[in-house]
Amino acid sequence: MARYWFAGGIADWTFTTQDGVDGNDGMAQIVGAVQVAFYNAETGGTQVTDLLDGSGVAATTITSSDGSDGRAPGTIPPFQGPDGVTELWASAGGGPRALVQARLAGTLSAVATLAQDTADDFAAFAASPPQALMPTWSQDTATVGTGVYRIYNPTGKTLTLRGVVASVGGSTPAGSSLIVTLKVDGVEAFTSGNRPTIATGQRSSGVASTFAVSAWGPTSYLTVDVIQVGSTTAGSKLTVQALAY
Repeated sequence: MARYWFAGGIADWTFTTQDGVDGNDGMAQIVGAVQVAFYNAETGGTQVTDLLDGSGVAATTITSSDGSDGRAPGTIPPFQGPDGVTELWASAGGGPRALVQARLAGTLSAVATLAQDTADDFAAFAASPPQALMPTWSQDTATVGTGVYRIYNPTGKTLTLRGVVASVGGSTPAGSSLIVTLKVDGVEAFTSGNRPTIATGQRSSGVASTFAVSAWGPTSYLTVDVIQVGSTTAGSKLTVQALAY
């Protein structure tokens, strides 16, 4: 939470009343050097003593100016209340309590700025939402070869390849692993040690996400090569999925 500033404004003064002034009673008169205590309720409640004066020094009460600090006599100088507190009840010289409220203009301005930024972000999202694609290739029986089935990027934007998964739904590879690779415009996206690999007896490569080439441009295409299928039993019902956004 944050401490908020109080007082120092045009309405923040200590004064007393005088009778018999030109035949009038109850006339307000500014008075300085008055100790002001603060409470959490108009009546009853408890005194709030976790205050900081204008210099950041801890204080339990605040004293109105006597004029020697450059302020008008009677002015209640700025101070900070406890964390998160926005309202206090002030009693000057033990008199009746009056409500004082924190200065929230800066906080409200920050909230307004955040709200506007959020609205701008939403408008940008609505006008041009992010694109995510999951191109997929499949073979009934995995066969070593260079991929000829191209998938072009239809979004008009450059996407980033995030991961590739190879899986088999029929026979699992035996004798050796099943290995595939993804290419962008004919250039391999993986180094040999990071290619999607289905180990012997397994059904999935897990997500391969360490790319040598990851940018998929708006006019670029992807293909999949099958590098190895299993030396004694080839994997079957092979599916290769890529994710880009």
